[in-house]
Amino acid sequence: MNKKVIFFVTNEFRSLYKFRLDIIRLFKNKNFDIHILGQFDGHEQKFRDIGISKLHNIPFSGRSLTFKSNISAFLKLFNIYRINKPSFSFQYTIKPSIYGAIISKIFNIPNVIMITGISYFLTKSNLFTKIAIFIMKRAYSGVDEIFFTNTSDVRVFRKLKILHTQKYSIIPGAGYVYQDNMNYTEKSEKINFLLVGRLVKEKGVEEYINAAMKYSKNKNINFTLVGSYKNDEHHIDKNLLEQSIEDNSIFYYDFMDNIDYLYTNASCFVLPSYKEGMSTVLFEAISFGIPIITTNVPGCIDIIPDTEHGFICKPKDLESLEKCIIEFLESDSKHLKKITYNAHVRCKKYFNRKDILDKYLNILNKIS
Repeated sequence: MNKKVIFFVTNEFRSLYKFRLDIIRLFKNKNFDIHILGQFDGHEQKFRDIGISKLHNIPFSGRSLTFKSNISAFLKLFNIYRINKPSFSFQYTIKPSIYGAIISKIFNIPNVIMITGISYFLTKSNLFTKIAIFIMKRAYSGVDEIFFTNTSDVRVFRKLKILHTQKYSIIPGAGYVYQDNMNYTEKSEKINFLLVGRLVKEKGVEEYINAAMKYSKNKNINFTLVGSYKNDEHHIDKNLLEQSIEDNSIFYYDFMDNIDYLYTNASCFVLPSYKEGMSTVLFEAISFGIPIITTNVPGCIDIIPDTEHGFICKPKDLESLEKCIIEFLESDSKHLKKITYNAHVRCKKYFNRKDILDKYLNILNKIS
């Protein structure tokens, strides 16, 4: 008997490996024939290492809007669907979800798409956004179910009439595996702030760097930044990054797969993001028992809902971020341990990876 073919379609292999590996393993262990489609970035070898060999390189080209790059990706994706005839398809991120939904509709393939925090983009008033909404309304009309990472995106999709009669579920990202007991990182004389994420403006990285510059002369306070930089309009000012490194305001590391030692040494995790789907780095920081500073935006406020769970600042507001940093520095260990414990308990209850895997398992049972 032939195995049923399952497609996982994403813009890049790195994000799928980092955030959906347990989900892919779940289907692999149930003896499905797994195909992964996305732009090769070096992480495809990691899938080969765990026994997944059917990997397809699709030139999604990030945020590129050129007709040539988009039509090339669509046609290649179309051909792979046509040849392999999947039994089911999961599509993540904006381009793969639109292309995959259209192609699945053509071939009558059951499919689920995951919306990972794009409500911020959809609320912009420009021609590109209007075109994107027009396409999404038609592309998503045939999907079997839409997974949202937060309720804010659901409201936006309803308001824009992208979400019609399709079933939808709230699945908070990839979740995390939380231990029963929290290993709290005690506050010490040497303070280490940490931010992990793509070096784009929307993550609030420029605000973080500017805040760090005010402590460059203080040898007892360090600010660490981890993330890959690309020289395009979405990424932070390169001169600002280079200046902060040169004057020792920031300890900078390019993206690495294993940064557990940086989490272990962190006193406080900072994510001053303008938008999130559901922030996995906050989950990771909380699992290490690190106090959190983040913003009151969807995908962050869902995890740190109030000051009983962490420190909350306004997005795009350097002064608000600086106040939270000062508040953290002035807090005693008893208070920090309390809010960190509250965040851990909340995440263990609402964002446990086992519960997320069970949602995927329900779909698996329907198609088996």
